[in-house]
Amino acid sequence: FWSLRPGLIDHPNKDVTHGLMLAEGRAGAPKDPAQAAAHFRDACARGAMNGCNNLGLMQLEGAGVPQDSSAAARNFTQACEGGELNGCTNLAIMYFDGQGVTRDGQRAATLYQRACDGEERTACANLAMMYGTGEGVNRDEARAIQLITRACDLRHMGACYELGDKYLRGVTVQKDIARAMTLFGKACEGQDVEACAGLGRGLQLGQGIAQDLPRAKTLLEGACEADYLPACDHLAAMFAMGQGTARDPSQAARYGAKACDGGYALGCTNLGKSYVFGEGVPKDPTHA
Repeated sequence: FWSLRPGLIDHPNKDVTHGLMLAEGRAGAPKDPAQAAAHFRDACARGAMNGCNNLGLMQLEGAGVPQDSSAAARNFTQACEGGELNGCTNLAIMYFDGQGVTRDGQRAATLYQRACDGEERTACANLAMMYGTGEGVNRDEARAIQLITRACDLRHMGACYELGDKYLRGVTVQKDIARAMTLFGKACEGQDVEACAGLGRGLQLGQGIAQDLPRAKTLLEGACEADYLPACDHLAAMFAMGQGTARDPSQAARYGAKACDGGYALGCTNLGKSYVFGEGVPKDPTHA
């Protein structure tokens, strides 16, 4: 559920710094992926291992250089062997996906473990996923929980959300709604939309945390604006009931329609009730 590659990384090496400026258009520099890749190549040749990692990312994406997964894997290998842990994580992702290399789950797990031991949070999160699903390794839910907790401690916000969701539902851990809300709060501070929605729902219901309807509404509005559809449905309920806001059936229907139009089935069910009773929309049982 993660496999998000660590992005371009900075380094005192001037070629890496200049490459980042050109790759991302930093500090007023014009965006020039080709020149960025050239700087990363020079940095790599001079022994800056994050230059090798950054070049691999450019090759993988075909940004400023021809797309070449095999060349990317070679550069990630060089970076990893040179001690750049982001390179180890990126190479592990390639082995897990079979991209540019022969698919090898065990090799991916070994690389993730190496990077995780060095506190590279994405590696810890992805290795947790492998142990949780049994993909490439023997399934070990206790190990998965250890790793996802480690990733969260290292501020991988997606891991904090997933761990919170496990505590909320009591999946592979003892159910603990208060702890779930604490984890959602941590991830929400890191801008994880699903976590903000989860925290908002807890604040709406007073579940595992003291009820705070104005804050719940603010969090759910932000998540809905980011197109997290369950948040739109929860907002619809708040407006329908006048919970933390003036009762407004039209707003309820508007948020319910967004949830439904986006494919959230429960949102469609609730919107259908609005049409049955003519709440915020013209009464139309056939449309329901």
